[in-house]
Amino acid sequence: MTSLHHNEHAEFHKAIVREIKTNTPASLGIEKLFPAYEAALENELTAIDVENGSRHTVAIEEADIYRDEMHQSLVLETRSKLVSYKQENREAGAQVKRILDQVGDLRKKPYNQETETIQSLVNQLKENYADELESTGLIEAVNQLDIANKSFNDRFGERATDVSGRPNGDVIVERVVVDETYRNITDAINGLAIINGDTAYRAFMDKVNYLVDYYKTTLSQRRANKKATVTTPSIQ
Repeated sequence: MTSLHHNEHAEFHKAIVREIKTNTPASLGIEKLFPAYEAALENELTAIDVENGSRHTVAIEEADIYRDEMHQSLVLETRSKLVSYKQENREAGAQVKRILDQVGDLRKKPYNQETETIQSLVNQLKENYADELESTGLIEAVNQLDIANKSFNDRFGERATDVSGRPNGDVIVERVVVDETYRNITDAINGLAIINGDTAYRAFMDKVNYLVDYYKTTLSQRRANKKATVTTPSIQ
C-alpha cells in the first residue's frame, strides 16, 4: 500500500479501524495493539490536514516526484553501463551500482531522510568515484539528482516556514507508523487464527482482504491509465 495517495492510504486504514470496532478489539484478541494503531492513524490524518492547508504542498509533491525520477534515471543509466561494449565502462558502472544498491528504495523514506540520503549519496559518488562518473558520463545524471534534491529541500523549507506552529505535517513519517501498527495487528490475528482456528476471525479477515484487493485494483488501474497516456507515434 506504499503507492497509495495520502488520502487513499488514510481511507483504507479508517475502514480497517471501523471493522475492528465492529468486531471489537476484544473478540479479535488485539486489545493491547489497537490503541496504538488508532492513535497512529489520527496522527496521519492530522498531518494530512496540515499538508492540505499549505499552499506549498502541491509544489513539494511535484518536486519529490521529480527527484525520485532523477534517482531512477541515475539507476537505469548505471545499469546500462553494465552491458557496455567497453570493459572499463562495465567495471566503472559496477562500482557506482554497488553504492546505489546500498541506498535502496528512496520512495519509502520520510522527506527529510530522503533528502539527507541523496545528499550523502551525491557527496560519496563525487568524492570517491569521480573518475568513474566522468569516464561513463554518469556525472550529468548525478548532477541532475543533486539539483532536484536541493530544489525539493528549498520548497520543503518554504512550507516549514508557512506551517510554523502547526502540528507536524510530514505525512510519510506518520504513514510508516500506521503501517507498522497495522502489521502488528494483522500478524497477531493471523497467529491467533492458526492457534485457535479461524472461525472467530474469518469475517474480519475476509473484509480486510476485500479492502486490500480493492485498493490494489485501484493502483493497478492507475498504472494502466498512466501507461495508456504514453503512446508510440506511428504512420496511419
